[in-house]
Amino acid sequence: KVVIEELQRFYKSEYDQDLGMIMADTLLDKFLELTAVEIYNEGVDSTERLVEDRIGDLKMELYMLRKTQED
Repeated sequence: KVVIEELQRFYKSEYDQDLGMIMADTLLDKFLELTAVEIYNEGVDSTERLVEDRIGDLKMELYMLRKTQED
């Protein structure tokens, strides 16, 4: 609902015309259809980078926990 209202405000400010609720909803649906896969994959890629960074941190912590013969 919030996004549809924002689309309507944008359309009014850019084109000085009203955009009905049904048309705004249709435009939003089409936009999501065209971009959903890319948005989803970007989220997966971002999560993968975070996991890789955290694994690196954990490996460093484990390395620092190792004991030597002198300990």
